[in-house]
Amino acid sequence: MAAIGLQCATCGAAVPVATVLPWRCPREHGDRHHVLLIQDDGGVFVSDDQEENPFIRYRTQMAWWAFGRSRGMGDDELVGLVNDLDEWVAAVNGTGFAITPFGRADELSSALDFVSSGGVWLKDETVGVAGSQKARHLFSILLHLFVAERLKVVPWSTEKDRPALAIASCGNAAIAAA
Repeated sequence: MAAIGLQCATCGAAVPVATVLPWRCPREHGDRHHVLLIQDDGGVFVSDDQEENPFIRYRTQMAWWAFGRSRGMGDDELVGLVNDLDEWVAAVNGTGFAITPFGRADELSSALDFVSSGGVWLKDETVGVAGSQKARHLFSILLHLFVAERLKVVPWSTEKDRPALAIASCGNAAIAAA
């Protein structure tokens, strides 16, 4: 299964995956209900199970990767970009993106008298930046922006000319402030 485009969940408008900065439905005109969803080719779901970074493991299902590939970027170059940006995140956060641990909570399961085959299972999203939905969303946008910049299809010409980005929600503002 691979990302092949975007489609508005409200009006059905299609946005090609090669679109630069595809942040909203072309028919939106102020109506926040127009949300773009990633469309896939209906194929088999494939992931690189040995890879800890979810942006590499599940890259073929992500719009930023499909955008880069549709404009001629190679997989190795796109994976390298994820690794570079993830190092930046790790330099600030102390950890980069990694698959969130999931497993049986033995002590809690025993305390609740569950049998060994059942119990309480936990996904621990308290460690690392990958546990934050907003961080994952913003990193995906960042990847799209850097791919577009490498392809020289953005309205700015140098790093110095990059526009400041604004984040429009209280939760996202907290991340930005941090």
